[in-house]
Amino acid sequence: MVGDLRSVTSGFEGPLGTFAVEWRVADGTRGLGFEANLTTPDRTRGVVELPWQCESVLLDGRNVDGEEIEGGGVKVVKAMGCR
Repeated sequence: MVGDLRSVTSGFEGPLGTFAVEWRVADGTRGLGFEANLTTPDRTRGVVELPWQCESVLLDGRNVDGEEIEGGGVKVVKAMGCR
């Protein structure tokens, strides 16, 4: 975890458009759970990296494992069983 932080909302407006994130961490029965809404401009790319080992990481409902993803709009990240 990031210190005692359990949730964060932040963002900025740049030359390409809006970048924003809203994330939450919750205790679960099999480790930590994590959820985030990521907002990025079109024509951007990035990688979802978490500070834990997780049983599963989903981006908009599909498994991701370190591959580069297309930006544009709002994406939902959910991770379960994180330690």
